[in-house]
Amino acid sequence: MVACSEDGTGVRCVETIENIVELCDHKDNDCDGMTDEGYAFEGATMGQACDGLGECGPGVVVCAPDKKHAICSTMPGGPMNEATPEVCDGLDNDCDAVADNGILYFGQPVGAVCLGIGACGVGIVECNPAFKTATCSSNPDGSKPKAKPEVCNGLDDDCDGHTDEGLQPGPGDCQGFGVCAGQTIPATCKKGAWVCDYSGVAGYEPDETLCDGLDNDCDGETDEGYPIGLPCDGP
Repeated sequence: MVACSEDGTGVRCVETIENIVELCDHKDNDCDGMTDEGYAFEGATMGQACDGLGECGPGVVVCAPDKKHAICSTMPGGPMNEATPEVCDGLDNDCDAVADNGILYFGQPVGAVCLGIGACGVGIVECNPAFKTATCSSNPDGSKPKAKPEVCNGLDDDCDGHTDEGLQPGPGDCQGFGVCAGQTIPATCKKGAWVCDYSGVAGYEPDETLCDGLDNDCDGETDEGYPIGLPCDGP
């Protein structure tokens, strides 16, 4: 008995015809007088109008490159492919029936629990509309930002990836008593605390040693360590 060959390019002689599978390749593989029967895309058969998945628009039903199923012509593998690389925007850009798949924030997919940068804490992975990338909702570019102005505390309060940056000491950050009163005291934030440089202050002493009626160590006390004002027996 003459039958079609397995590759559909010709015929061969066989005793019986069995297990010949119809491929989606515009050929009558099973020799039944019909071509590509049984292949459809969302109810539409070969050549009929269809709407591609996701952002892939209207087209017609065609065979997929693997010859094992039908697709809409505007989808990946079709002659009018409208798919684009997936970005984080809530849309199915690559037309695989899943939106924002493969978009990660430090290994976590959209909708997962995440930790924001610095002190911004716990949030949910979501899309940043401006850049179409994933972020944590608690970050400065998230929908529920927890960022605060930076202060000298050893934390990344403004959640920019840097700690205690760009700070200037305030009026109460360095001692302003005694000989330091009214002076501009240079200071640097180190390990979450202000390190004040009193070296330029005339008469300053780290530890009060002079009994001179001045608050030399700028701590709000004068001549501490000396019994000034107590009764005494003079010479």
